[in-house]
Amino acid sequence: MTTDATQAVALVAFCPRAKEFTSCSVVCHVTRPSTACSVARPRTRSRPPCELPALLGATSDAERKAVAKAIADLEGAGDAATHEVIRSATAAFLTPFDRADLITLARALDNCLDQIELAADLVRLHRLSTFPPRVGRQVDTILRMSELTVEAMPRLRSPESLADFWIEINRLENMGDKAHRKLTVEILEEYATDPITALRLLLVVEALEAAINAFETVADTIEGIAVKES
Repeated sequence: MTTDATQAVALVAFCPRAKEFTSCSVVCHVTRPSTACSVARPRTRSRPPCELPALLGATSDAERKAVAKAIADLEGAGDAATHEVIRSATAAFLTPFDRADLITLARALDNCLDQIELAADLVRLHRLSTFPPRVGRQVDTILRMSELTVEAMPRLRSPESLADFWIEINRLENMGDKAHRKLTVEILEEYATDPITALRLLLVVEALEAAINAFETVADTIEGIAVKES
């Protein structure tokens, strides 16, 4: 992954050779379109500017539209990558582990991207420009989960070594659940006299929560693979 990669979604890339999956890597980042198909590589710990936080901070409809389109383009690329994984897994004579598990993992990763794209599109459609602070924390959780997923994928050849990954993802998801409940209450209370705005915000919040849950599904899928392969 290049150091200018900018955010968190899931693209899946399995590299077949001689009808075998000789290597597999998952690119799990919301990047600029030019870097969307990068193969996961060691990355620095610094966090570059990210598209989803940029969307929340957009100050004009044009800016929101541009960022949302970049994320939508990545979602489309993610769909194409997922279809390629499924085709390759179906055609390959040998796979690193169970064929059905590979397809399940690919779809789980794609769902992460789908939910992030949904949240971005809702921000654009509803022209939202102001968000409670806890929405930013939801985004931070998504970014951290995606960073962990990127770091874990090169180790997917030995899924039993990824216990630290799925445990931390589960911890983050539990924190996200608690924050989500508090955020829902805060929005309903703060916007008690403006129910339309409250509804618009809650739609985005629910999509972000779904993205957090989607990353946990990825971790759970990898844990299941580890159990089967042990």
